[in-house]
Amino acid sequence: LGGVVTTLNIFIFSKQIFFALGADIGVLAFENILFRSYKNYSDNKSSESITTISQKINILVNSIIIPLLNIFNSIIIIFAITLSLFFLEPILTLICFNFFIVIYFIFYFFTKKIKINDSQVMAEKSVQLIKLIQESLRN
Repeated sequence: LGGVVTTLNIFIFSKQIFFALGADIGVLAFENILFRSYKNYSDNKSSESITTISQKINILVNSIIIPLLNIFNSIIIIFAITLSLFFLEPILTLICFNFFIVIYFIFYFFTKKIKINDSQVMAEKSVQLIKLIQESLRN
C-alpha cells in the first residue's frame, strides 16, 4: 500500500509541477509590474519590485507550496497506516492517535508567535538586502 501511494505521489504530485507554478506566478508578478502606469511605477521603489519577483516567489514555492505537497503526502500515508492499525487494534489506535494530536497542538501553539515574528523579519530583511545590492551597483 505504501509503495502504491509513493508511486502515485511521484507521478501525480511531482515537485516540477510546483516549481512550474512558481515560475508562472513569477511571470504574472513581472507582467503586473510591467503593465502598471508610470505614476504607480515611479511611486514604488524598484527594490521592492525586484524583491517581489525574485525572493518572495522563491519563498512562496519553497516555504508554502512544497511543504503543502509534503503535508498532503503525509496525510495520505498517515490515513492509510491509521486505517490499517484501526482494523488490527482499534482502542489502542484511537488512544495513540489522540495522544499525537494533543502533542501536535501543543507544539503548534508554542511556535505560532515565533513563526509569525520570523516571517515578518524575513520580509523586512529581504527588501533591505535587495535595496542594498541595488544601491551598491548604481555607483
